[in-house]
Amino acid sequence: MYCERLNRVGPYKFGVFKFILSFPDIYPALPPAVQFTSEVYHPLISHNGILSLRNGFPKWIPGQHYVFHLLHYIKNSFRTVVLDILTVEEVNNEFAWMTYNGDRKLFSRLAQQSVDVSLSPTVIGHDDGGMIVFQGEASEEKQMEILELERKRKNGESMQQT
Repeated sequence: MYCERLNRVGPYKFGVFKFILSFPDIYPALPPAVQFTSEVYHPLISHNGILSLRNGFPKWIPGQHYVFHLLHYIKNSFRTVVLDILTVEEVNNEFAWMTYNGDRKLFSRLAQQSVDVSLSPTVIGHDDGGMIVFQGEASEEKQMEILELERKRKNGESMQQT
């Protein structure tokens, strides 16, 4: 799998990170494993690319947790709102977690290095033939429409478009 632009703001802005989802034989009883294919300096990602699921799925519940929840978790794990609440028990890279909490400038530089590597031709240009590509962005007009619909939904207003 291949995710494009997991984040448009924050330390991983514009990063394009490839990962592999591995489904166990007894899925959905156990969650898929997530392994990034290039090094990503991130508190939840180990040096060998394994993403910790402990923050988003302390206990994987079959019939309640599905792959789309996992994909949403992967995307959100790059956002500061998640990085801010991580505990040492949830992380796979304790040094990255300590850096994030102790020296944001250094953390941002190291995260930017991961972004730069993710955008390099040798990483982004390698197609193993099994990629699913999420790409493209909605027009500004469409983004505004989506934001307005979301605002209305939150306020309990009618969802009909004018």
